[in-house]
Amino acid sequence: MYFALDSFVVYGLAWASFGFVHSLLAGDRLKSLFGAYTRFMYNVIAFVHLGIIFTIGDRVFRHFPGFELHEYVGWGLLVGKGFGWILFALALRHYDLGLLAGTKQIREAKTQKGTVSVESLHTIGFHRYIRHPLYAAAMVILWFGASSPMGLATAVWGSLYLIVGAAFEERRLMRLYGKSYQTYRQKVPSFIPWRGRVV
Repeated sequence: MYFALDSFVVYGLAWASFGFVHSLLAGDRLKSLFGAYTRFMYNVIAFVHLGIIFTIGDRVFRHFPGFELHEYVGWGLLVGKGFGWILFALALRHYDLGLLAGTKQIREAKTQKGTVSVESLHTIGFHRYIRHPLYAAAMVILWFGASSPMGLATAVWGSLYLIVGAAFEERRLMRLYGKSYQTYRQKVPSFIPWRGRVV
């Protein structure tokens, strides 16, 4: 047996804590603490928390060997994972990376503009095919990285987190863009581009 069920569950609980903390931080509580630094601190906390999760995973799966795969399968997984990273990088091109990282909000606060930029609704690039290209690319990376018990568990729990996270993200986008996002959502699939180019 490649891994024990308790290892899988413990690792799953670690991922659940990540989702729980993110849901807490997405509210106004963090904004009242950090102001213009909110998004930046959100990313810092997420990065540290992920480090803790992977450390837990390394401990609970330490004694379980990787899957015995044919050489060609191993190469196929490596190529697929690389393809996922390429998709992820290409999808990032259509985002304001300053807003995403939180550095733009800090710069705007220092220049005393009084307002924080809001990114326009994305309907170009991969967004013409799916609503969540970054999440979809992340899932490709996760599943093509499932060459060990920890890799498989990461793919399962990480994908579940992304699916639930996308649902919460869509609620935020509905509040932000209203009818424009509702119309876009009705036309464009979430993760799999089964309709082809829609917009």
